[in-house]
Amino acid sequence: MLLLLPLQAFAGPQLFVFDCGSVKMNSLEMFGLEEGDSDFTELFVPCYLIRHDKGMLLGDGGLPRSVADADGPVIIDARSMVYEKW
Repeated sequence: MLLLLPLQAFAGPQLFVFDCGSVKMNSLEMFGLEEGDSDFTELFVPCYLIRHDKGMLLGDGGLPRSVADADGPVIIDARSMVYEKW
């Protein structure tokens, strides 16, 4: 059986997630993990676009503007993290 519904049946806010760079972690201690608990030391930095009836909202992962606007890799928190945008 095929069920066809009008697009209005799915109307409402939409969420889009984008990869806006990466953070390389030298230590995972800030997450309560010890050395060797995980092989993952690089995380993506998300950006979000929310589309709704009144318009659109763009949000980022919360990096300081000085870090996000930098031309090259940025060392954060005494070398515990390095941010590099694409």
